[in-house]
Order: sequence, then structure tokens, then C-alpha cells
Amino acid sequence: MSAFHSVPAEYLNGADGLHLTPCVLGKIFSRQITVWNHADIVDLNPDANLPDRGIVMLHRKKGSSTTNFFTKYLHTATEDNCAADWPLGWGAALTLAAGDYADLSALQVKYPDVTGLWADDEAVTDAGGGVVTCEGSGQMASNLADIPFAIGYIDSGHGHDDGLSEVKLRNAAGTYLDSTEAGVEGIGAAAAAADFPATSAGNFETVDMLNQAGANTWPIVAASYLFVKRDMTPLGETAVAVKAFLEYAMSNEKGYSSTKGGQKFAADFNFVPLPQSLLDLNNAGIATLQLPEDTQPFQWEWSTDTTVGPQRNTLSCKRSNYETYALNSHGGRLEEVNEQVQMMVGELPHLTVNVAPSPAPPVVVEIDASDLVVQSDDSDDSDDSKKSDSNDAIAMVALVIAIVSLLLNIALLCRGNTAVSQNAAACATPQERRYSTHDDSIVPKP
Repeated sequence: MSAFHSVPAEYLNGADGLHLTPCVLGKIFSRQITVWNHADIVDLNPDANLPDRGIVMLHRKKGSSTTNFFTKYLHTATEDNCAADWPLGWGAALTLAAGDYADLSALQVKYPDVTGLWADDEAVTDAGGGVVTCEGSGQMASNLADIPFAIGYIDSGHGHDDGLSEVKLRNAAGTYLDSTEAGVEGIGAAAAAADFPATSAGNFETVDMLNQAGANTWPIVAASYLFVKRDMTPLGETAVAVKAFLEYAMSNEKGYSSTKGGQKFAADFNFVPLPQSLLDLNNAGIATLQLPEDTQPFQWEWSTDTTVGPQRNTLSCKRSNYETYALNSHGGRLEEVNEQVQMMVGELPHLTVNVAPSPAPPVVVEIDASDLVVQSDDSDDSDDSKKSDSNDAIAMVALVIAIVSLLLNIALLCRGNTAVSQNAAACATPQERRYSTHDDSIVPKP
């Protein structure tokens, strides 16, 4: 996560971003610094032309993991050198509005490390800035985008996706950088420097990746955790699906086509994949999960080489089932038939055919470009005209019947292939077929 600001670029005067130290950042968020041209900020940004404008400080309202780690970073990074610059402690909520809390002591029952509260909301003015409480990360991002001269905190990926300007923070080694400059290596360095337990069954409560050493280490790094019961035997067949998901999430397989291991998608969402040491730790823990005896775990087919094949509970990066192939194939054929029907119908002239079967009164069959209409009529025509027009009408009716028959046959074929594929395609029975997953974008030859 990162601090983001909305100081217009013209006031940075071509400088390489807005530079801040954790001590100055602590003063800003505790409202000890309220204007952008404060001497402490100007000293860090000598090339900028910061205006005499108030700072609009944004913070989250309710309990938030982002607030928890951001305030813990401020506490960790300032406690040795400038503790007075950040006197509020740390926790998921620093406001009584986060719940039914009468005062700070009531809030400390749930968040014992909080030692102060965010400043009360202040109306935004040019001179004094202001304090704005944000409901969720979405409102934090929108306020940063809409309110000039503001500063707030948000997940780095979220901020960059929204085109926000990131503060260049000074890390523990004295390097000014933002999260994109730190990159995978700088964020991974924080994880490598942290003290993780030896197994997934250990205590992760003391894991701390904040303000770690390293020239290019990003100082605000946190991890998300999944808690899973080791004994999943009561879950039945759901247990194997849960284990398969965990295996997928911890996989860095390159896969084939659009299919790849979960870690390979991290960069798509501006996250960083786990280092191999943590993947090994997690996969070792996943291997200890207890599944029901009457279930079959999923197996993986990552390669395009022949390996597992279309077996029960097989997750393949390359295979599709015949049902999918057949439906896709018939979909194309139906479009071709429809085009041919429209072409033939468009070429048909408007026909008015008098048919006079005896002893019933004569009827007229009108055939236009899209329909057939039968109506009564008492007019008489020549015998030759009747015969000719009758033949045309009969031919047209036969054509329509043929087209309808073709469409019905194709529909029945689709249904038949579906029924067959349920028993003889990727899985042996409908029950087994529930546990087979395919990449439908990859269509095999029939």
C-alpha cells in the first residue's frame, strides 16, 4: 500500500514526484502539518514550488486492514527517531465512528495499540485544508481524484489503476521511491527479510514486513492470509475442491494458452507473487490437509504434452470436452443455414395463388418474403394460371418445410451430442462430470 496525493503537477515544477519521510508523513496525518508549503515539506522538495494551500487529510472510517498496516508503518518507522511526529499508535480504526465507542478507552478494548484518534472532520478550505472521512477504499480513491491538494492512503494497485499520484517515500535505507520503482524485487525483499514461521501451522501474528532494510525495499508491505481447517473430512467432496483451489492459488506454473497458475496473475492486479520460499511453505501445508476417504483429489495437467488425459477430477490447461466442441460447431452451422434462408427468402417474388378445391370455396395463398398467409377469396382465374401458381405455392411450401426440417435435425443433433458427451466425453458419468474443468477457448479436433 502507499500514500497518494493530489497536488497539481504544475506546483511540483518538474520535480521527480513529491518526496516525504515517515516523520513528515506522520505529522501530516496527525494534523501537526496542515499546509503544503510547510518548511519540513519544502526542505524535502527544493525543486518544487509548493503553494500556501491547506492539506486535505483523508482517512478511512470503519475498521480497515489498510488503516491497520498504514498506521502500523507510521508507528514502526517513527518510534526510534521521531515518535512525537506520530502519536496515534496503530490499529484498524482510529475513530469512534467505527463502532459504538463512547471514548478512546472503549475503542482500545478492541484496538489496544491505538493511542489517539484521527482529527475531527473539517470543512475543506483553501487556507486550512480539511479532514475528510472516507467510506471504503472506493471513496478514498474518488476523493483523491476529485479534491485538489489532498493526501490519503490506499492499496498501491488500486491507486495506480485510478491514475492517482503516489508519494515517494524514504525507506529505511534512505532511498526515496514509490511502489512501482521498488517493483517485484523491492516488495519481495520485504517478505524475504521478515521472520516467517517454519511451517504453515506456526504463528503468523508476529510477521512484520514494514520498514524493512534494503536499498530498494518498499517500506509498506503486507500479506493476505487464508485460514483453512486441516481436517476437512466433514466437508465431503467440497474438500477436494477447496484443496484444488489452494493448489492453484499457490502455483506459478506457466501453463498453456490463457491458462496459468494463480501466482502468474498477480501482476495483472498490481500485486506481487509470493517468493518461492513462501510458496514451498504454503504447499507443504496444503499437502497435510485431510480429505474424506471416499473422495478423489483433483490432478493437474499443465503441459501440452500427453500426461494425465481426460480422467475424472482432472483440471487441464489444454483440453475441452466434445459437448463444448459440438455446440460451438453447430452454432457456426446454424448461422450459415440462417444466412442461406435469408438469401432465398429475399429472392422470392410476391406470389398470390388462387386455389379452388371443389366443393369448398376458393382460397388465396399469399407468399411474401417472410410468411405464408391463407385467406378466403371468391375470385376466379384461368385454369392455367391456377395450375402454375399452385405449383409455385407447393414448391415454396416444400422449401419452407425442408428448411424447418433441417433446423430441427441440427437441434436434435446438438441434443444428442450433449447426451453422448455426458457419458463418453471428458468424464464417464454426469456425477463424475461435475468435477471436470476445461478451457473452452481451446477446441480439439473431433
